[in-house]
Amino acid sequence: MPQVAHIARLDDQGAYLKYTREGYQAIGYSSFTSGHQQQDDDAIDQAKKVGADLVLIVDPRYTEAVTTSVPLTTPTATTSYTNGMATAYGTGGSAVAYGNSTTTTYGTNTTYVPMTVNRYEYGAGAVPSETPI
Repeated sequence: MPQVAHIARLDDQGAYLKYTREGYQAIGYSSFTSGHQQQDDDAIDQAKKVGADLVLIVDPRYTEAVTTSVPLTTPTATTSYTNGMATAYGTGGSAVAYGNSTTTTYGTNTTYVPMTVNRYEYGAGAVPSETPI
């Protein structure tokens, strides 16, 4: 299991000098920005895969808030009712007709829901002790 050390920034030269004096040399690093909380276990697992004895994990740093809108579309249905009566007149007399109908119209309604995601910068560097400087 690699040792874990937390540093303030990935470019923290003081931390790298400290570990260089202890016989470590960086073999790789990763940095990215995410809107999801990241776990140290992911960096530790990667350090194991590359054979590192020490992983330097950067403390998350807030970078920005991203605000956007997410469309939410829901179905709609409108029903109309119609009633009618007609009278026809002719030489033979008159006739009355009654009728009704129902009409349903289907569609959609889109609402935009605002959301804000706080983004943080993450990073880690892996170092083996087998490659002293």
